[in-house]
Amino acid sequence: MSQPTDTRVRLDRLADDLSPNGQVQTTTFHKAMDGIEVPKSLPDWYVYPNLALDGEILRGRVLLVDAAGAVGKSAAATAFSAILGWPLVHTERAQVGSFSLSGIIQESMGIDSDFLARVSSGTSGLVIDALDEALMRAGSDNFFAYMDNIASVAASIRSEKPGIILLSRTETADLVADHLSEKDVAFIRSRLDFFGKAEAEQYVRKYMRRRHSETSDAKYNAAMSHPAIFDKLLRKRMVGLGKLVAPNSDIRQEWRDFEDFLGYAPVLDAVAESVAVTNPALELSAGSNGSSSQFLRKVLSDILVREQSKVESGLIEKLRVTLSPGLDMASVENLYSPDEQVSRLAARAAGVEVSVELPASLPSELGATYRDAVEMFLSDHPFMRGKDFASVVFADYVIACAESPAALVSVDRQSASPRVGPFYCRFLAPAEADTHTSIDEKVIARLLASWRAESDVVQAQGFAIFSAGDGECRLTLVRGDMAHGDRGGFAADPLEFRVSNFSSLLELKSPIANISVVGNMGVHFSSDSEELILGDHVVVVVDEVEVDAKSIRVASNDEAPAILVAFSELKANRLERVGGSEALKISSPDSPGRLRSYTFEVESGHRMVTYSQYVDLRAILLSFGRSAAGDPAVYYEKIDQAIVKDNSSRRALFQYLVDRGVIYRDEQLYRLRRDSLSALGFGVSEIYRGEPGPAVLEFLAGIPGNAE
Repeated sequence: MSQPTDTRVRLDRLADDLSPNGQVQTTTFHKAMDGIEVPKSLPDWYVYPNLALDGEILRGRVLLVDAAGAVGKSAAATAFSAILGWPLVHTERAQVGSFSLSGIIQESMGIDSDFLARVSSGTSGLVIDALDEALMRAGSDNFFAYMDNIASVAASIRSEKPGIILLSRTETADLVADHLSEKDVAFIRSRLDFFGKAEAEQYVRKYMRRRHSETSDAKYNAAMSHPAIFDKLLRKRMVGLGKLVAPNSDIRQEWRDFEDFLGYAPVLDAVAESVAVTNPALELSAGSNGSSSQFLRKVLSDILVREQSKVESGLIEKLRVTLSPGLDMASVENLYSPDEQVSRLAARAAGVEVSVELPASLPSELGATYRDAVEMFLSDHPFMRGKDFASVVFADYVIACAESPAALVSVDRQSASPRVGPFYCRFLAPAEADTHTSIDEKVIARLLASWRAESDVVQAQGFAIFSAGDGECRLTLVRGDMAHGDRGGFAADPLEFRVSNFSSLLELKSPIANISVVGNMGVHFSSDSEELILGDHVVVVVDEVEVDAKSIRVASNDEAPAILVAFSELKANRLERVGGSEALKISSPDSPGRLRSYTFEVESGHRMVTYSQYVDLRAILLSFGRSAAGDPAVYYEKIDQAIVKDNSSRRALFQYLVDRGVIYRDEQLYRLRRDSLSALGFGVSEIYRGEPGPAVLEFLAGIPGNAE
């Protein structure tokens, strides 16, 4: 079966093409029955999606519509039914296993109903939704018996147009397609697509009208009371997110690069809530409210919660059927939790099997049934498109969550070497500024790769600072252009990580640039191509260095040379050649022969100043803010609990500032004495620029403990 093409048809126009003689059909029910209905109308907030078709619409008996999770499949089924007047069978409620399709029709319309004859003649039809949920609830044997009956009805259709519309998630649709093929029933495969740009904006506006109707909350009325200003705010928000999702594309011209995220209904729900304000003009002039990564966290968290609530009720019903007498499901809760979803998705994407801890409230005898059911829904998770993630945003979020200390399982992904995008480092970082996250050293390579990707997005240099000493190991990611604040939607605040259980050997893979490594440790350089590329601003001052490559290409310049200092040993046993620029400096007791022309002596009397110390100084001084008169102040709790915390090097720096008279205590406040700071040769304005000048470096060199 070929995959759906990119031929797009809007749902209402497709329904008009399917309608016999262009007329809405009338269906009479003998009695009300749960699981079958004809909706009288569509809600006014509904937005018609597009469908991508595979084949000609007039050549098939069945239209098989598949969709990723949460795209709006059930709403589309309702729309087809309302437009055509065809009965809508909610398969998840229709007691599949007790009733066949024919049985459902006869039970609801009467034994003498001619409805199935009208379907066969092409004057009416059926819309059958939620086949995936029916499979989970009824089991494969009952489900395929139900499909046999559907195939039999479809085979009787004499019209060239489809008389049955089936809707399910993608993996179940594959099973249905195979089954119809085996029964020799002609069908057309289609995919429910994400919203286009105009439809996405329309969806948000209608969301606002719906929520205002439901709640009467004034914040939802802005789309109606101030439509022009509201549209500007909405487009600004969409453009801001678009810069993150596809930074090299224009959201106004190349929507296809954004639609798998910004055309996705749950994401649009979160976007709508972010622009639900009583004064859109004030919000528009205020600029960004919080970092885009924080907004993305909320969007993705909301999707996981939505998926849990959708799947959980069906799981409980399925599990209840197989439960032994004497046990009940009353206390079972928190099935398919967001944490469980993330752990299972990470393992699935990595191609590894993991044992995820079952919900504590689940009876042990249901474990195997539960795992099988969850795996089926996992295949059609909203974050996935087939076996791949539907968006790099989803991928980075899942990988970061699975590698956080709070993950349900530890998925060893090192062998899988997953590619990460610019969001991974932000998702792994703490949600609040001026705090840190503990990480395993295995994720350092992915953090650095993500940081480089983010640097490309925001078009600003990003520096990585790795330091080990005094019983702690830290990785700090910081912008070289911090003075410009939020760049491309990414906050400029440094990201801080504690590396737990560090082995004292840091692995760095080529290409390497903009990194500082200082500490009592070793560094191992390697390259997949056997060529180690050293770019600008590479400073390594450690005990041991090993170069595991046949060649070194120096890509740095004289103003930012690559500097390798190994106090004990520098090994490069396989090194055959060194090329590129001459901007390489080596210092070691016994440098390898091919590196001796680059050696230099570390002069006595020089003190080592690490970039992390400058980052610490910046964090402390900028916490005071700016003041037009008097000494700037900050509450001492913020300094002690949010800025300095348990960071020993930052605490030593803070005490050094106190000892030099730059900072003093004033009851519940710390104050910054600007004249004392000026006496050191620099001011807060220089700190805002983001690069340390000579006076700042001289001050930092005087910190007790900086080795000569």
